[in-house]
Amino acid sequence: MDVGLAHPCQARSTSPQEFPIVHHRIGIDLNPLDPINKEDQNWLKALIWPEHAIRRQNLENAFNIWAQYPQEVIQGNAVEILPEIASLSLQETPLLILSSLTLYQFSEQEMQAWAARLRSLSLKRQLFQISLELEGEITSALRCQIYEQGDFENFHLANSNGHVTTLEWLIP
Repeated sequence: MDVGLAHPCQARSTSPQEFPIVHHRIGIDLNPLDPINKEDQNWLKALIWPEHAIRRQNLENAFNIWAQYPQEVIQGNAVEILPEIASLSLQETPLLILSSLTLYQFSEQEMQAWAARLRSLSLKRQLFQISLELEGEITSALRCQIYEQGDFENFHLANSNGHVTTLEWLIP
């Protein structure tokens, strides 16, 4: 679905040609915000640096898109409720988990529990975890872990700068 939201990003190489198809979307957040609620909107706007006008405009556009195409977001700890959420999707399709600047906030214990949870879920179906996470102070890495039968392969797909205004694909 093309909803007209664009993030200016200079690609420094060619992107991969195939990505997994998404059949069902559910968000999980410890403290989900309501993009329609003015107080939540103001909080999100306050997180954008004053000189980042394009990011602020994209956020405004995202609020409008959310109003037209609301998504399901469930409050909870992802490590704890992921199995229940995973059971809501088509079991014959791979499970695709997306995260952006999330996993770095997990404690070491939470990361171990998260990895164990993904390995466990992959015993019943293939699972993809695509994450954009900090590596260093200003660099983020886009990675894909493919889990099957409790084991996984890790692919480093791309690198970006802090606000993802540049993206360098590392795979053909």
